[in-house]
Amino acid sequence: MKKKIGVIVALSIMITGINYPTYSVYAQEENQDIFQSEENSAESDLQQENGEQTLNEEVDIDTESVAEESQEQGDLKENSWRYQDGELIRSAEDEVSVISDVYAPNATKKGIDVSEHNRNIDWEKVKAEGIDYAIIRCGYGDDYYNQDDKQWLRNVSECERLGIPYGVYIYSYAQNTDMATSEAQHVLRLISGHKLSYPVYFDMEDNSTLGSDFAAIAQTFCSTVQNAGYAVGVYANLNWWNKYLTDIKFEQWHRWVAQYNIQCDYPGTYAMWQYSSKELVDGIDGLVDMNYLIGTPADHGVKELQSGVSYEAHVSDIGWQTFVQNGEIAGTTGQNKGIEALKMQLNDVDGGIEYRAHVRDIGWQDYVSNGQQAGTTGQAKPIEAVSIRLTGKAEEQYDIYYRVHSSDFGWLGWAKNGEDAGTQGYAKKVEAIQVQLVEKGGEAPGETSNAFKMKETEVQYQAHVSDIGWQNIVTNGALAGTTGQNKGIEALKLQLSNARNGRIEYRAHVRDIGWQDYVSNGQQAGTTGQAKPIEAVSIRLTGKAEEQYDIYYRVHSSDFGWLGWAKNGEDAGTQGYAKKAEAIEICLVKKGDSAPGSTEKAFLKNN
Repeated sequence: MKKKIGVIVALSIMITGINYPTYSVYAQEENQDIFQSEENSAESDLQQENGEQTLNEEVDIDTESVAEESQEQGDLKENSWRYQDGELIRSAEDEVSVISDVYAPNATKKGIDVSEHNRNIDWEKVKAEGIDYAIIRCGYGDDYYNQDDKQWLRNVSECERLGIPYGVYIYSYAQNTDMATSEAQHVLRLISGHKLSYPVYFDMEDNSTLGSDFAAIAQTFCSTVQNAGYAVGVYANLNWWNKYLTDIKFEQWHRWVAQYNIQCDYPGTYAMWQYSSKELVDGIDGLVDMNYLIGTPADHGVKELQSGVSYEAHVSDIGWQTFVQNGEIAGTTGQNKGIEALKMQLNDVDGGIEYRAHVRDIGWQDYVSNGQQAGTTGQAKPIEAVSIRLTGKAEEQYDIYYRVHSSDFGWLGWAKNGEDAGTQGYAKKVEAIQVQLVEKGGEAPGETSNAFKMKETEVQYQAHVSDIGWQNIVTNGALAGTTGQNKGIEALKLQLSNARNGRIEYRAHVRDIGWQDYVSNGQQAGTTGQAKPIEAVSIRLTGKAEEQYDIYYRVHSSDFGWLGWAKNGEDAGTQGYAKKAEAIEICLVKKGDSAPGSTEKAFLKNN
């Protein structure tokens, strides 16, 4: 995108040896906007370079290419209504604050916003000064490490150490949605693992972005950050809010309005007002921006625990998010990010809460309780289903409802009181979850059907055949081994897939050894490397699998061929004939349903 940029015609005004731009007006009269009035808009601002004022003449420059190249080289410098070539615009009057008698009747808290421009901050002194919160710059522009704010890590670490509530902002150079996406990724990279109590603010002020599609850019940035589980807002000065950021899309995010004046003249709703850039705060070397929180907007400040249930999610590529409560969404949607761990607790409710997770490649874990971790971290194993239940008086007084947002399936129905919610056997991760207490016997928060989707339980088995070795795994009635080749099965491994609870146990009768002990769930029965074929087997189920299914199996025995079907721990094959088992078929049948074939002569024994 090409923009018109002024050719420099120099005009400088020198006062006490300090260059300062003539449009930076410090108001001494009531209600006059300081630094940036409606008349001194960014659109009509004279361009600044090296302290000199310039007039606009038209020159064609591809500013997107210049911006992208500058970011790659790490030499971006802020130029806006308050910055010139990366330096804050100051005047001779900046030694003391000129803001007094600020009129902010709805102000509830006072906070600062800081960046590397404020150098090394003594945060203990800042806290002692009575500052209620801080908005910390984490970086600027695209997701390059050299564009991280140089004081970010120290500032956020100190706020967390001292318990100072904080949010973050990023100074934007985005001229298109691709750049906005990169800036959102920049923020998410830096705030991963941190617990913000104020929103992520998108700082829209740089002159290089004028003429861009601000609504589309803000939508891209804010949606990306919101979908990662964070509150968002947009920062701009009064002039930008009135002239450029007027699209209805901006109604969906918190506004942070900058107007250096004794009152804020923005006519719409806003969460914060930056009323001065020239305050003195003990612990900060030099002047600092000062802000008021207006009223009690959502997402600003440490969230107060409410009676009920609270919970927090550890999300892939994000880490632990801030806790939510009573039906709020933990996790993300539309980001393809799985929840890997959960913590839950009851607040001001007698009794306890227990919960467990079905984790990919692990299965159902044991129940944990009252703030303990279910799931895993650092293993890239998403949760696929959950089960939650109450204990003690809480169980007597409440039903606990919960539902999950599963990848590809979306929001499933509400489960309650220990029922399973999510999926099993589909390899679909839980991306978000809601949990809510309801008075005992009360109405569910929504649709309760289709809360849990599970593939039918399958039996998987694998045979080690003489002269061949381990064959591929087969399932549900398929043939393992060989027929017509005179090759015996020497070992077997069996397991259940998608079994909610229960396992499979099996043993082998091996030539010259006899019956071995039972093994289970993928362990080896039989031998390898000893040329000792299996002659008979016995297989059984345990737990809920045993309640729901009969397990049938039959063997192909040398000289005898296929024998009948045995089930549920009966012996199948031969004993005392020295006849090797050459093949086997195994299948699950719903409890009490018909056998897959004849059950005659399933086991032949020569006494």
